[in-house]
Amino acid sequence: MQQGPLRGPPSLVSYELDGTETSALVPGPDGAAAGRWAPDGRRLLWTQQSADGTVALVVGDPDGTASSVVAKVGAGDTATWAPDCRRIAVSLRDDTTGAQAIRLLTLDASDAPSLDTDVAGASPDWSPTGDVVVFAGDRGGDTDIVVLDLADGSERQLTDNTVGDTGPRWSPAGDHIAWASRVNERKQIFVMGADGGAKMQLTFGMNGGEHPVWSPDGEWIAYQQAGTALAIMRADGSDHRLLDIVGIPTDWGPPTGSC
Repeated sequence: MQQGPLRGPPSLVSYELDGTETSALVPGPDGAAAGRWAPDGRRLLWTQQSADGTVALVVGDPDGTASSVVAKVGAGDTATWAPDCRRIAVSLRDDTTGAQAIRLLTLDASDAPSLDTDVAGASPDWSPTGDVVVFAGDRGGDTDIVVLDLADGSERQLTDNTVGDTGPRWSPAGDHIAWASRVNERKQIFVMGADGGAKMQLTFGMNGGEHPVWSPDGEWIAYQQAGTALAIMRADGSDHRLLDIVGIPTDWGPPTGSC
């Protein structure tokens, strides 16, 4: 799934990697962005902008039917499903200060763990085990990759760069995290172990890369190249392939798991 076009209201589009089919998801006049498949592939989570400029976090069927608003959010905010399909981690923007904070939302009644207070950060992604959330947060003057243990609320900072680290994503097996970081004025894709070790740069040069998204089998990573074209590569950084499509990759699926 990818977000596009780059001009006019954004929309969600599914794209077959063999190029045989491209279809619109969540049809309608309002802009839709940041789409994420539920772990069982039955529903979508996305942000939708209304004519008055307000943005809402919405859950619904891939065709846009049976949708319901989960929360009011800000432009550019993102959210991710928990493995149980009942909880969502979302970054919420303060309209006054512009600050972003991570909040856990429950779609139905449960005794699932929740945050007593919001945690400063953006771009959350839930671990496959459901007990940890990774996000990008300012912990020392620049944005780094941080993991939050939901059991005790403790944080662990995985990167410590002088440039902004953004867009962290767990691998399907939960053993690696991909993210983007600036190198010589260009964003590049990196991957590291879930403990923050074995960091490796996967993209190089002026084409760069950001917005990494793992394939369900963990063998591939989709990303946006040079702010326009979509590309894919193997998880070790080999076999880069440019796709004939423009936009931002938001999810790879639908997955075939269960909740």
